[in-house]
Amino acid sequence: MLVNNQPLELQKNYTVAMPHYIFNGGDGFTMFDPNTLMVEETNARTDAEVLIEYAKNIGVIHETIEGRITVLVD
Repeated sequence: MLVNNQPLELQKNYTVAMPHYIFNGGDGFTMFDPNTLMVEETNARTDAEVLIEYAKNIGVIHETIEGRITVLVD
């Protein structure tokens, strides 16, 4: 995993955005505990709201393959 094109530093703390369900340990994602809530759930926008706002601002979404995800097979 890379952060800003650098390998993830296992001893470093990172700030990440995630769904409320995962933040609260859903599906066994307990590795984020202890955690600090930075935006109250009632003030957080949903993925759909962010995408709608983005689409309204640019008018047309042109999809492309960005190559950000690489699958490594042994």
